[in-house]
Amino acid sequence: MAPLPELKYNPKKGEAVVGDLVASLMKDIVEPHKNRLDPLVEAWSETVPRRLRPYCMVKALTGSQLLVRVDSSADMYDLQLCMQDLLKALKKRCPQAGLRTIKLTLR
Repeated sequence: MAPLPELKYNPKKGEAVVGDLVASLMKDIVEPHKNRLDPLVEAWSETVPRRLRPYCMVKALTGSQLLVRVDSSADMYDLQLCMQDLLKALKKRCPQAGLRTIKLTLR
């Protein structure tokens, strides 16, 4: 994790300007994560079987694990059947994401 940047101080109050802190956090923490997640979301929507697309959604990338929310246990079972192929395809399409596992959870 990158160190926190220098903050501008409000000379009247002697406090850091909150807007500067938020902008800095967005730039240093959120943007790099978004750059890893966006290609995975796109690849997921193109790789998952067409019948299951409306019933599952990528929610997060935590470390090397992709979290996917699924509407029902029946859909989760169907995804589990093709999980190895999905993981292999996603790793091939998005090697920069460092994906190692996919975790399915019910909504």
